[in-house]
Amino acid sequence: MIARLFGRGVVLRMGTREIRASSIHSLRSDLTGHASVSATRITELGKLPDGELAAHAAGLAALTANLNDGLSRRDGDPAKILAHVHEAKVPLDEIWASAIAQVCEWSSTRSAYQRALLDALLEYLASDRDFVRTLIENRRRITPNIPPPGISDSEALLHQRLIFDVAHDDNENTEAVEFNRLTKGEPLEVPISTGQCIQIMLAHYHFALICGSPWRLVDEYGEDLRLTPARCIAGRSNECDLAVHDSFRAISRRHLVLETQGVELLRITDISSLGTFVPRAYLDNRLH
Repeated sequence: MIARLFGRGVVLRMGTREIRASSIHSLRSDLTGHASVSATRITELGKLPDGELAAHAAGLAALTANLNDGLSRRDGDPAKILAHVHEAKVPLDEIWASAIAQVCEWSSTRSAYQRALLDALLEYLASDRDFVRTLIENRRRITPNIPPPGISDSEALLHQRLIFDVAHDDNENTEAVEFNRLTKGEPLEVPISTGQCIQIMLAHYHFALICGSPWRLVDEYGEDLRLTPARCIAGRSNECDLAVHDSFRAISRRHLVLETQGVELLRITDISSLGTFVPRAYLDNRLH
């Protein structure tokens, strides 16, 4: 389980490697090499059928959302967050699963080291999600517009949420989506059907808006935020109704206003510094 603790540092076993860190900085540095998905893990994921891959992606998104939520709280306890990860039913690389089990047993005096491991874990999860997104996209290119066998409607929606590459080109007649910047402070009304996904950009980051009950705003990594009824503000500030992760540094603290008008109409108003961008088609066919 735990290797051992010494002085103010820690010893952590990552697979066959033993990390001896005498400071938070050295632990972060040593964990860098484990923040990307290993070749063995890539092989394992590549063998998963579409349904299991979609379920794995959903688990990653949920776990990432819980981690970000826990870490954003001032009283967030790294030990409790790690315990949640340890108990979560999301298959992780064995090296990470073992490391989390070890760190869960560290004393509260090692909370800063636990936080360093959590930060590295978030990088690992992002790497895992990136590979899953690429894998699903490659399979989608092979059989475009044909749902894979065994994929339910909810899993198909997950595929849509995970992959919203605005420059997608399947070598047929698909044209790259052209985005235009909204005029700051001027609302845009967009008609949308239940289950439909609208691609938007906040600064240079890709997001998707999904019409449903509730409506959802989904980031590049599959993490989704639920819109509150009628009107909400999205941005990096924790005071926003939809608080995106602070790693999206170019997004303003208060970036845009989203208002649901009835069941199938959305009003978007940009209030940011670096802009909100929507497909040009929505501007060409605006209702106001």
